[in-house]
Amino acid sequence: MYILGGKLKGRRLTNCKTKNIRPAMALVRKSIFDTLQDFVIDANVLDLCAGTGILGIEALSRGAKKLTVIASKRKQSPDALYERIALVIRTARKNIVRAVDTTMVKAYWHIGSYIVEEEQKGLKKAGYGKSILKTVSEKLTHEFGVGFGLTNMEYIRKFYLIYSLGQSKQISHTVREELKTPKFNPNLSWSHYRALMRVSRTEARRFYEVEAAKNRWSARQLERQINSLLFDRLAKSKDKA
Repeated sequence: MYILGGKLKGRRLTNCKTKNIRPAMALVRKSIFDTLQDFVIDANVLDLCAGTGILGIEALSRGAKKLTVIASKRKQSPDALYERIALVIRTARKNIVRAVDTTMVKAYWHIGSYIVEEEQKGLKKAGYGKSILKTVSEKLTHEFGVGFGLTNMEYIRKFYLIYSLGQSKQISHTVREELKTPKFNPNLSWSHYRALMRVSRTEARRFYEVEAAKNRWSARQLERQINSLLFDRLAKSKDKA
């Protein structure tokens, strides 16, 4: 093996004695595209000597607009063909899950609007909102299963109030019909929004929302960044500068 570029170009590298050590290709691809993420979105990608085409397909899954593949004429091994087909299936399934999750996020926002509207009809009655939410939660859980427990229903209500485009919280039926559904980022799932709703400060919550979408953080990664007070640490470093 040789180094192909940089100050050490041409230097020979000693191969590992064992045949069982090699780069984990999935991790290598992830590292490459995590680094190039901003350049890949809406880009025209040329995959030279593509072989299995895995890198090109990964580019499309990361938002590339067009892919041109220059394929190798070598016959593919069964393992290489398997990897190529498997990546297409994994990417398709990932996109399906993402589309379904985005649809549910929008649905939760609309459900939240109905909850808030109904609560305001009985605003003068003590405990009215809590009571009706509990009843509706039990019926929805009976028909649709998990996802509509009382805790999640309270999150759905809060979700609407936070993302109601700055409109007044006192929402009449007429006004509600005129509200437009916000454009939720397809990279953020309901789990992401649940984590974001725990951030009380609007500026901090917006920061985490943008960073999570841009860097494609998982919900767990987002929670770790929130718990580490990333927003406050960066704000302090800017003040010192």
